[in-house]
Amino acid sequence: MKYYVDAAAMAGGDGSENKPFHKIQLAADIAVAGDEVIVKPGIYRENVNPKNAGEEGKQIVYRSEKPRGAHITGAEVLSGWTKVEGSVYTARVSNKIFGDYN
Repeated sequence: MKYYVDAAAMAGGDGSENKPFHKIQLAADIAVAGDEVIVKPGIYRENVNPKNAGEEGKQIVYRSEKPRGAHITGAEVLSGWTKVEGSVYTARVSNKIFGDYN
């Protein structure tokens, strides 16, 4: 089975090419041995933790539709930088960004 993911897609997709998932984790939740997850170019700000493993000769393949086009990062966008002096800047980060990890 092939599943498709597109960061620009609307929530509620079914993983098909015409209605892709908007997060890689949604595909990782259902992909099983022999499946392929095709990820469209974009920035994916998520932690991906596959629920199932592949088997010898039947791996679960995750691949970028365009080589080096999909970027998975745990980093969040931080805006509101203020120059302090010279090349020193500061920005405030809300503790909400850390969820249960802070």
